Amino acid sequence: MITQELGLDKPLIVQYAVYLGKLLHGDLGVSYSQHLPVTKVLADQSGATLQLMVCAILLAWSLVLTWTVLTAGRRSWISTLGSFVETMAAALPQFWLAIILVSVFAFGMHLFPPTGSNGIRTLILPSLALAIPLAGFIGQVTRESLEVVLEEPFVLSARARGLSDLAVRYRHALRHSVLPGISLSAWAIGSLVSGAVVAELIFSREGLGRQLFQAVQKQDMPLTVGITLVVSVGYIAANFLSDVVYRLVDPRISRGAP
Repeated sequence: MITQELGLDKPLIVQYAVYLGKLLHGDLGVSYSQHLPVTKVLADQSGATLQLMVCAILLAWSLVLTWTVLTAGRRSWISTLGSFVETMAAALPQFWLAIILVSVFAFGMHLFPPTGSNGIRTLILPSLALAIPLAGFIGQVTRESLEVVLEEPFVLSARARGLSDLAVRYRHALRHSVLPGISLSAWAIGSLVSGAVVAELIFSREGLGRQLFQAVQKQDMPLTVGITLVVSVGYIAANFLSDVVYRLVDPRISRGAP
């Protein structure tokens, strides 16, 4: 019987102990809906989601570093415009933005394919759908930090040595102002996972987000739990990586300097 085959006839505490024992050996069970080991499904689908998330984070930071450096600490109306754009970007729902992007750039202008997981061109629109709201959030904290740093004495000293405004911003001020954004990027991993569900569904991409949606719909508990565990481990790893990057950007933290 199915009940005996799945071990559901045993007491709950025994089922839990058996599950933990298998988990320690890397056995996450078999997917009810796909009839495949959960580890195989995760191995096949993790790459596409990781590619999407990494691309989204890199794209978000590219937007932040360009827009913030060009508008922060400028004339009042330029700085206000920059802050307004960041606020609007942060407020955009990812599912709405994804639909707009695919409608305009895929179906309207035919610049990018509307669906698929093969090639760089299929990655651009879903990455933008995730990156633009994330860039809005990171840009807000980076802007505030950069405007404070631009008033510091070492920045004024750099200007006095004849450095150009962009050189001062990129070579001196920016290094000290991106630290809050780095911390926020680690927190945003959870948001990117939920956004990946939306992006992978709208753009018909492979990945863990789409698999999670289908697993919940079909009540496939082994696959749902397996994806949740992978996401949790990824979140912990992202926070550890952000601490490493934090210290690389500002070595004074490792030395305990004020």
